[in-house]
Amino acid sequence: MRTTERGQAGRPTTEQVTDPQAAREAVIRGIFREQHKFLCALFAKDGPTMVARSLSSAIQALKMRDPKTGELSLASIAPEAIAEKCIACHHMGLEPVTEAYLIPFKGNLQIIKAPQGLIKLMANAGWRVEARAVREGDFFEHDLGDDGFIKHRKATGRREGAVTYGYAFAKHVSGGPTIRDVLSWDDIESYRLQSKQPDGPMWSGNYEGAVRKTMIHRIAEFVPLPSEVRSLTREAADGIEVPEEIWQSIRAKAEAGKAAPAPEMVPASADGREEAGA
Repeated sequence: MRTTERGQAGRPTTEQVTDPQAAREAVIRGIFREQHKFLCALFAKDGPTMVARSLSSAIQALKMRDPKTGELSLASIAPEAIAEKCIACHHMGLEPVTEAYLIPFKGNLQIIKAPQGLIKLMANAGWRVEARAVREGDFFEHDLGDDGFIKHRKATGRREGAVTYGYAFAKHVSGGPTIRDVLSWDDIESYRLQSKQPDGPMWSGNYEGAVRKTMIHRIAEFVPLPSEVRSLTREAADGIEVPEEIWQSIRAKAEAGKAAPAPEMVPASADGREEAGA
């Protein structure tokens, strides 16, 4: 006979005790339930909707699997950290996984903004951004001085020459100076060799695409980001954290939960409801 919870809300069910993944999901749902009012206030617009989206993202992130091994990608990461980072992503205006990568590193979870996420942030701030790769046979001239310019004309026909330069520029819709950046092939190779997977699928399978992504990250260093992003704490990995007061409350509740006695279980009917007289 199955059992279900009785007494204090938030105590684990039998399913959660025997299934660690279900228990981790319960922790995440508990965070959003207990901190719902606070989290709604965190988002300036459509608070309840954004909190619901953050919860959905956290549950999905919990279930992500490594495409090579099939193992859970974030199995070593505390569910509280997964919830925190997903809330941080949505606070920035980015969708976790697609517009911001959740990367486990040395026991911690880092946010790495994806190129499309960076473009979205810059576009929301009024910046038009373009990033390109130059190949052998293309016409290319540039100057990054006070009166700088970038001139690029692609070669006609199929462009199969090696990449020689990468460049990006950003211009605000209200006018003002254009922000430009150019990398030579040597500069690009330096970035590739410093990456975690210098010979991985991104660089080996789509070198030009990897160059464009590198240039987007480069130009984003010079473009002012939205104020709500700047107000949050940055990490060394270019991520952010939700204001500390939220997590002080969550951590306190987590510590209290560790000291709580084991839940008392009672018989349950087939549909999971408590039986009469229990």
